[in-house]
Amino acid sequence: MEINNEILFVEIKKENFIFSSGSFDENYDFNISQKLKIPNHCFKSNKIINLDETYSLVKQSVQNIEKKINVIFKDVNVIIDNIDYTCINISG
Repeated sequence: MEINNEILFVEIKKENFIFSSGSFDENYDFNISQKLKIPNHCFKSNKIINLDETYSLVKQSVQNIEKKINVIFKDVNVIIDNIDYTCINISG
């Protein structure tokens, strides 16, 4: 991780999405600059039930954070809160 570069984390939980951006200082402490918590009603039994709505929700949330801090993210760190999984496939 680079020092003083904005990093985006997206935590996917059953009940909400949590978007956090921030940077590491010289002591590698993470300082949060923006945090956005969005209710997640697009999941049912750990599956996406409305892909278009989920896509729009994530896209709009990332754009809002980018506008507030005047940064465009090229990478995202995804944190998945899913204890009971069989297969996870994520692609760009």
